[in-house]
Amino acid sequence: MKDFRRDPEVNVFGLIATTKTFLPLIRQGKGRVVSVASVAGRLSCAVMAPYCASKYAVEGFNDALRQEMRQFGVAVCLIEPGNFGAGTLLFTTNDAGDRRVLEGVSEDLKRDYGDAYFKRVEKFLKFFRMSGAKDISPVINAFTEALTQTHPQDRYNPMTLWSYFLMFVNTHLPAAFYDKLTKF
Repeated sequence: MKDFRRDPEVNVFGLIATTKTFLPLIRQGKGRVVSVASVAGRLSCAVMAPYCASKYAVEGFNDALRQEMRQFGVAVCLIEPGNFGAGTLLFTTNDAGDRRVLEGVSEDLKRDYGDAYFKRVEKFLKFFRMSGAKDISPVINAFTEALTQTHPQDRYNPMTLWSYFLMFVNTHLPAAFYDKLTKF
């Protein structure tokens, strides 16, 4: 539960508090709001539920804010980066750190899910940490465009082709297809 409370505190409530603090000035100056979500705000992953839930909330807040701010001439943009973990070192946890995360799991959950499941989780964490795009220039370009274009897009999706494909499948096909592709 601590993760389900911590992730929204930072990713959602921190973003909302910051936005609301500066919104009167942004409205007055007909400025722009640029927020960051994640591809995880559009596609979920079983072992990342707290993070994904917080990013889905950012998506909803941003969409509502965009609709509300249109009347004031304020553009509201959302950057939805894919996995750039290899380029940002965002996930610096090592194998020992992954094991520490898993050691925090209750004995009841360990028994219910079984050792094989937690070995797959550990393998997934390592894969996720080591994978992703190394070149972060698409994210920087998205920020630059969102901040400087006369008519910015509502959403920017700097991500790999695989992430685009998964987003398409998740959006347009039955859930079973996406679940099959993302099963670990």
